[in-house]
Amino acid sequence: MADPTMESTDDERRHLARRKLLLLACTIAIVAGSVALLVSRRVAWRERGTTGILYNAPMRAGANSRIPAFVRKNSKSRIVMVAPGSTGERAGLRHGDVIVAVDGIPVAELTSPDREITIGKSATYRVVRDGRELVARVPLEDPLRLAGMRFSMWSSLLTAFVFLAISGLVFWTKPRSERAMVFYFMCASAAIVFVLYAIYEIEAMGSGVKPVGFSVSFWLTWTAYTCLAILMLCLLLHLALIFPRERPVIARFPRLRGWIYVAGFAGLILPTATIGTATLSDGMHGWLVSAALLAATAALVLLGRRGTRPGSTRQFVGEHPLLFAVASLLAAASLGPILDRMPKGYGIVVGLVFVLIILVYLIVVIGGYSIATCVFLYRGYRDADVEEKRQVKWPLWGTILSISAVSAVTLGIVVWSLWCDAPTPSMHYAGAAVKLLYVIIPVSFAFGILRYRVMDIDVIIRKTFVYGAATGIIVIAYLALVGGAGALLVRVSGVTSQLATIAGTLVIAALFIPLRNGLQTFVDRRFFRTKYDYPKALDAIGEATSAGGDLPGVLRAIAAALQQALQNRSVTIYARGEGSQALMPGASIGVPHEIFEKIRLAPRRSYAEPEPSVVPLADAELSEAERAKYRKLGAAMIVPVRHNETTIGVVTLGAKLGEDRWGDDDGELLAAAARQIAIALEASRARVDDTELRAAREIQETLLPKSIAQIPGFSISGVWLPARTMGGDYFDVLPLDRSRAGVCIADVVGKGMSAAILMSGLQASVRALAPEATSTAELCTKVRRLVSGNLSGGKFITFFYGEIDATRRTFRYSNAGHNPPLLVRGDASTTRSLHEGGHAIARLFAGSAIESAEVALERGDAIVLYTDGVTEATNADGEQFGEERLALLAREHLARDAAGIQASILDALRSWGDGEAQDDITLLVVKAE
Repeated sequence: MADPTMESTDDERRHLARRKLLLLACTIAIVAGSVALLVSRRVAWRERGTTGILYNAPMRAGANSRIPAFVRKNSKSRIVMVAPGSTGERAGLRHGDVIVAVDGIPVAELTSPDREITIGKSATYRVVRDGRELVARVPLEDPLRLAGMRFSMWSSLLTAFVFLAISGLVFWTKPRSERAMVFYFMCASAAIVFVLYAIYEIEAMGSGVKPVGFSVSFWLTWTAYTCLAILMLCLLLHLALIFPRERPVIARFPRLRGWIYVAGFAGLILPTATIGTATLSDGMHGWLVSAALLAATAALVLLGRRGTRPGSTRQFVGEHPLLFAVASLLAAASLGPILDRMPKGYGIVVGLVFVLIILVYLIVVIGGYSIATCVFLYRGYRDADVEEKRQVKWPLWGTILSISAVSAVTLGIVVWSLWCDAPTPSMHYAGAAVKLLYVIIPVSFAFGILRYRVMDIDVIIRKTFVYGAATGIIVIAYLALVGGAGALLVRVSGVTSQLATIAGTLVIAALFIPLRNGLQTFVDRRFFRTKYDYPKALDAIGEATSAGGDLPGVLRAIAAALQQALQNRSVTIYARGEGSQALMPGASIGVPHEIFEKIRLAPRRSYAEPEPSVVPLADAELSEAERAKYRKLGAAMIVPVRHNETTIGVVTLGAKLGEDRWGDDDGELLAAAARQIAIALEASRARVDDTELRAAREIQETLLPKSIAQIPGFSISGVWLPARTMGGDYFDVLPLDRSRAGVCIADVVGKGMSAAILMSGLQASVRALAPEATSTAELCTKVRRLVSGNLSGGKFITFFYGEIDATRRTFRYSNAGHNPPLLVRGDASTTRSLHEGGHAIARLFAGSAIESAEVALERGDAIVLYTDGVTEATNADGEQFGEERLALLAREHLARDAAGIQASILDALRSWGDGEAQDDITLLVVKAE
């Protein structure tokens, strides 16, 4: 049967192809649409031209105006901007001039489309400045002849290109990933925003003939720009919630994703209401359109409430957020004509409240979403493990740096414009800097993706544009320093000889070489670290191993150290699972979590030989199915991890990021790392075993009797001495009535928790059945029936049960495969082994018969019950203690009671052994008094 982890169905391939086709179609549409829009607007700008003047329109007067009279009285058409270097500036117009008329037409009447004025023609402005009326004739010119406008446009288009290129690269390489898709659409929307901003700046200036705001293209550009800017913020917050993995808040609030966009797109109320006010406020058609929009709003609400619990507005909003958002936008679009035709007082109040709400909302969306993005990235960084911290830190600090820098520069531009009271050429360059600062966000995400493979991007080579740019900056800075220092030397010394100048420059160049080399080395270390990092990596691996932390954390630290030192695409570590020969996922860097966790590897003999220690995947003798697993992991090299000639793990390594090949130094590092990983795995397994043994020992101690029950005419004593590697010994003394007691001893094959669990089941069965059992054989048979079902894998229990009858002075017993207890007669003349009974308790012997036997007990007789930890105890020569020595000790100390006989045997065992016991020692002695 095919491995399900290796299957790649036709449906999946078609799905990936469709997603890539969607990416291609979206990218082509964005590029084609942007080019078409720019070309069409470029033609319009060339035909229309501009004077470089921006002035506001006067507020409307008249009986129907809803604007207060004192506001209208002080409303004038003032020049708010004169573009530096424009024909308007050259004609002498200034910021603050009051425009009375253009080409003899009063400003208040300039609400119709532009007159037939083209480039080369001119407009005549009549303005008032300081109480004096001036006339200026201003020619129209191509707006892109202005250096500031040209620079601003190209900086916007360059920023848009960077956003779109980075996003396309990420999504094309990882079309399955939700993070890649959100990242693409975030960057794509940002690219369109910057294209629209390039157009918006020129559209806002207009031709200079009409007041600002009367161009339909201006309003449409501004609306699209606002909507896409809000979408970009929503997508950025969405990305912060799922990068590099989903935040827990998504699991707690599954609809949060949708509400991010609904809340953000409520900001569309501003442009829709503004357009409604601008386009629908005049004439009866405004009322008709407004009524139609309100009717559509009501229809959507009624449609959404179908099937919803009556009166449940909250349910309607929660289940239909998109419908709710569209209905809100339609209602907002109808507000323009409604507000314009309301009674004066109500219209002013409602309009002001509406505008205030929108402004506050936009501040909350722009500021709140930006802050929330940084907060979620920081929370993700704080809660991440070592690997994820390295992945998140670049987007986190890149986003914080970008938002902080943009805010600071924007604030500086505002303060500077207020201080200067007019735009200056430097403001265009500052505006371009703001755009370029936004590029930090996608670059930081892309760097985290490419550098640490958050999305498994198989693209980054040595001398990439980042590395090349860093190297180029160092070279340019070096040449500038040398040239500048040489020029300064000539100027200060007054040397005019060309030969002396060249010699001095060469000396300075030599002096700066160590600085340049140091900077280049720093860059090389940051991007493509070489063997000088290997000792540091080994130190980090050794420190992680010796720290004794949890195994997943240790393996992640080792994987991180290897990837940092080797600078390869991926590192995975697999370790042998508990009770399984399969190699299970341990730690990974650069491999998607969903792939890594599903793959199980087999410790194949092809790379389990003593040599070589590092095997290229191409040379490994693997089945096609197994080789496909390694390919999914991106493995180029395989490093087996061995302990006592047994493969207990494997390390896979992806191809190197740089141009270097795998060398001997790499092999030495990987061999040393494999040894450290083996130590870590065995240490972890030992810690697990120790923990399990301690827990099992605690269970075993609770199963043993706290005190030994006694009956008249007999003394009974028992002891259990656990070894470090705990066995499964058990004994008990059960009072059946005043003159009868049951004694039992058992040894569960195995150790640890499984033995403790079996022992607890055995004890429960014995204690439940003993009072009602009519014979020892019956009890053993029933116990075997209850317990054998839990025995698997060849496990079994040796068990001995006997009953002491003080009245009849007899001992009835059954031995189920246990070490035969010794019956030593009081005259020390004979010793008998009590072996009668049957097979041990096991599934194999579940149906075999068990017999009973009975012996009479006389005064002075002793019965010694024991486990193999007593008779198999060895001395320094490897000789076992044995049954004969045990029987001899019992005979020698028959004069003592049960506790005395037991103490004598224990003393002899301590003298016999060569150190710590290898198995539990359990003794139970019965003495007839």
